[in-house]
Amino acid sequence: MKLSTTKTASAAFHLNNKETKRDLKVKYNNETLPFCSEPKYLGVTLDRSLTYRRLLESLRKKLTSRVALLRRLAGFGWGAEATTLRIATLALWHSTAEYCAPPWCSNTHTRLIDPAINDAL
Repeated sequence: MKLSTTKTASAAFHLNNKETKRDLKVKYNNETLPFCSEPKYLGVTLDRSLTYRRLLESLRKKLTSRVALLRRLAGFGWGAEATTLRIATLALWHSTAEYCAPPWCSNTHTRLIDPAINDAL
């Protein structure tokens, strides 16, 4: 395997507040890797204190747009059958809402996505 310097960033997570703005100078093959205070790993945005707030904010936007699609599918005049709505909800909403849930499910910022979850249910 070869490390891609264009896709790789350096980051530091620690509890020392004086060091929060410190820019790391990490070099690989005589190239300085860019510093990122909130890197993304497998679609999960990591912040310094691991609160997952940015992740949950982006998740709320995704879920809100997907719930809007489900509402259009349900419709008042011609709405889809219950089984169709269940399959669409599982496909559109459930996979997004449950991705990487174990780390952030007991977080205080989950209140950001609670309204979208309740709307989908």
